[in-house]
Amino acid sequence: MRNARVAAPSVWILAPGVGAQGGNLQGALAAGLRASDGRGLIVPVSRGISRAESPRAAAEELVKIIRAETAKAVGALEPAAAAAAAAAGEGDGGGADADGGAAGW
Repeated sequence: MRNARVAAPSVWILAPGVGAQGGNLQGALAAGLRASDGRGLIVPVSRGISRAESPRAAAEELVKIIRAETAKAVGALEPAAAAAAAAAGEGDGGGADADGGAAGW
């Protein structure tokens, strides 16, 4: 993932293998989020949500993890870039719905 981000620093990346496939969500976010704005990663987590005992709880937990990692990425930006990202609403992450949608950050 990190190599893909280095090779294509501004594009959105689909993060395969996260969730039900056993990939590490925090590792994927740390390697794949854009340094410029803490975004740029699409995290498909539909099986992890739709097959959970409580899809809502699973979605909420994933959003919590993703938002925390996104905040770390945005916090690592220069202050002016972090302020611009926060003003644009980009520091709060995206969302996953209980129906198993993808979360994009």
